[in-house]
Formats: sequence, C-alpha cells, structure tokens
Amino acid sequence: MSQQSTKYRFRLPRWLATAIRPCLTVLAVAVYPVIFLFTHNVAELSIAQIRLPLIIMAMLGLGLLLFLRLLCQHSGAAVLLAQISLLLGTYYRPLESLIRQQWAAIRYWHLAPTLALAVLILAWTSRQLSDTWRLRISQISRNVAIVFGVLLLLNLVQAVPVFSKQLWANLSDVSVSTASDDGQFVQTTVRPNFYYIILDEYSNFDSIRERYNFDNTPFLEFLRQQGFNVSLTSRNATTATNIEVTNIMEMRAAVSGSTPTEQRVSSYKNGTLLKFFKGLGYQTVVLSTVWPGLLEGDITYRYGVLSNLTDGHGQTLLSLIIKSSILHPLLSYASSSAGFISASFDFLGSFADTREPVFVFAHMRCPHQPFLFDADGKPVPPEHHDNWQDERYYLGQFVYTTRRITETLKTILQRDPAAVIILQSDHSARDHEFVAGRTKHKLPAEQVTSILNAVYLGGAELDIEGLSGLETSLLVYAELFGPDLPVRGEAP
Repeated sequence: MSQQSTKYRFRLPRWLATAIRPCLTVLAVAVYPVIFLFTHNVAELSIAQIRLPLIIMAMLGLGLLLFLRLLCQHSGAAVLLAQISLLLGTYYRPLESLIRQQWAAIRYWHLAPTLALAVLILAWTSRQLSDTWRLRISQISRNVAIVFGVLLLLNLVQAVPVFSKQLWANLSDVSVSTASDDGQFVQTTVRPNFYYIILDEYSNFDSIRERYNFDNTPFLEFLRQQGFNVSLTSRNATTATNIEVTNIMEMRAAVSGSTPTEQRVSSYKNGTLLKFFKGLGYQTVVLSTVWPGLLEGDITYRYGVLSNLTDGHGQTLLSLIIKSSILHPLLSYASSSAGFISASFDFLGSFADTREPVFVFAHMRCPHQPFLFDADGKPVPPEHHDNWQDERYYLGQFVYTTRRITETLKTILQRDPAAVIILQSDHSARDHEFVAGRTKHKLPAEQVTSILNAVYLGGAELDIEGLSGLETSLLVYAELFGPDLPVRGEAP
C-alpha cells in the first residue's frame, strides 16, 4: 500500500522545479517592500490596491534574474546577485545618505553607476567560480530567501486583525440596505452648487504670522472683498486629519482620538454627507489628493490619481518605493503627485455650467508635505520634500497653494456667483517642534489646531467666528436647507 501511494505521489518535473525555485527565492526579496508598506498602512488600503506594485516589483525581480542568469551562466550566482541588486536598488537612498555622511562630495551620478558596474563585474567573474563556491553561493541565496520569507509572514500575520475588522465591516455594510438613503431627506428648491474645499495643513492667518513671520493679509482681504465670511479664531479639536475629515463626512462628531484608526478611515467612505446631498438631488463629486477611501462608494464622479494606491498620507505605494530606491531622481522630473495637485485646482472650477446642481468635496494635500512646489510653482528637489527644518519649503508651498486657491475661487465666483463655498483647513502647520537659533521650541496646541475657516453664501453674512470646521458646516447646512436636519453635533 505504501509503495502504491508513493508511486502515484505528484511531483513536479525536475526541470520545472529547477526553474521555479530560483524565481521564488528572488520574488521573496522583490515583493517584500510592497508587503511591508501595505501591512503598515493596511487601515487605509485594500488588498486590490497593491496589485500593480506587486506586479511591477515581481516583474522587475524576474527580469533581473533572467538577465543575470544569462550573464553568470549559473543559477545560484544569478539568484544571489539579483537579491543583492534588489536590496541595493530598493533601499538605495538610505545607503547614499550614509555614504554621503562620510564623503560629502559623493553624488548620485557617482554612486549609482558604480554599484551597477560592480554587480556586472561580479556577474561576469562568477563564471570562473568552482563548484564548491557555487554550492555555497546557492545556499546563501536560499538563506536570504528564508529570512525574507519569514519577514513576509510576520508582516502578514501582524495585519490579520485589521483584515478581519475590514472584512466584518464590509459584511455589515452589505447587510444594511442603502436603497432608502436617497429618499430620506426632504427635497428643496434652493440648490446652488456647493463646494467644500479642505486644504490640508494650511495655517490660519495668525498661525502663519507667528510661526513663519509671514503676513497673509492680502488673501484675507481677497476673501472679504469676494463676500466670504471669515473666522480668525476657529480651531478644531485635534490635528488628526482622519478624525476631523471623518466627522465632517459623517456630519457629526462620530470619532475621536480613542477611536481605532481603521474605524476612523472606514467611517468617511461614502459617509452621511454624500448621501445627504444625493438626497437633495445633487450630483456628488469627490476630489482627493489624500485618501483613496474618499473616492469609494456611490459617487457620481470621482477624481483621483490614476493608480489610486495611497498610503493614507497622500503618497502612492509605488512613489514611496521609488522615493527610497535608486530611481528616486525620477520623482523630481515626473512627479505624478505634483501634476495631479496642480490639475486639481483647475478641476475645481469646471462645474459651473452643469445642468444639475453639484456638491464638490475636495480634500487637497497642499501645503502639507511632501513639499513639491516652491512659491513660484517650480519643483522642489526630492531631498527637501520632507524638510521641515528649512522654513522656506513649507512656506513656499503655502504661498503656492494660496495663489492657486485664489485663482480657483476667482474662476468659480466668476462663472457661478450663486455657489456656496466652504473653504477650510484641518489644522495649521503641524511641525510641533522647531529650532530658532539654538533653542528648540514647541508650538502651542492652540496655534497648531487653529484652522482656515471661510464661507461664501452668495454674499450673505453668516457669523462663523470661533466655530470649528464641523460646527461651521452644520450651520451652513441649516442656513440653506432648514434647521431640522437629521444630523447631530454631539461627541461620540
């Protein structure tokens, strides 16, 4: 019986097993950066959103393996060199920074070609290795694959609790019918186009003056001249974007600092706000340069980056990988984030001529870092995209944002003077500690939580002084659509 079972046991053909094993050992290293970033941002992402990065990294790894296999003429050496190339290429920026600490004159065009040439030389000379050394190299490559396999497993296991919560939340959403949502709000004849614009980390007028010694009075005067009601003392309860935006999307204080992150993020996906405006007969348009979650659900029109694979802080998984890799200079020449943000300001003014009223919700990741623009809109070098120490980078993007939003508001008001516009930020510059001279200062909470808060109601006056972003929006809805709204502002 034992012999018979052994006889019919399935085994891969030897040639196929020989071909698959090297591929798997390389893939373990190739896909690790994608899995690592995904599992550490799993609350903001879905499994479907890592397909493209996984495919690209897998193809890159297998392509390297094929090229080096032809060059080495030995599988073990090709696998190890492919693993080394992936590690050097993927984590190039930290290596470059470490080397430049010792040799400041070293530049990208010195180091990158040198590393590539070293790999090619090693591949060519590996042809002369003895069988004993080839066996040792094969064992080393297998050990590397085992290490990365264990790391992959640990990261995936760590993400299981969040996976299960997301699955349960999705099943709960399916079990609750939303067929009646569109009909639960009373129709109204007052339906102007409505723009809700959030500029992430845009400092209010006092904060930008105190922190950066910058006078933004011309923008304040522009808003008032256009008929905006402006609050100079508004602030939000926290500096957590996923709390403040979620509460705005839920039209109530639905989450707080004690709410798990995954719950905060899931709450703003097609929340009460969009259903409310759809019930009033509005087309709902969502623009997000920050979170893909805002673009999910029953939305008439969504406008987001093509890959739509962000980490919850506005950068795609691919851009995060490239940012640390040997390909990082590409970001300064082909920054999809920069192009998308720039195009988004233009996109905001394109709805004035629509036949049906539109509700446009735009969450712009600007002037929040990465600092992609200087004050004139020119690109910032990649090494300064997150540079809070030098004040000109945040301030430059702040000035650029002010200019672009001014142009956008002019376009909207010229083409659609009856529109309603809420213009806010979620918090001011959040660099909590900064160095002035040799002294480190900590920004006071009231300065960091202060927000830009302005409302345009066709020139009508509305007292919003001192109100938070959520309180302001609820007041506007009540002013337009009546006081008996099915929303609450109490704390969760």
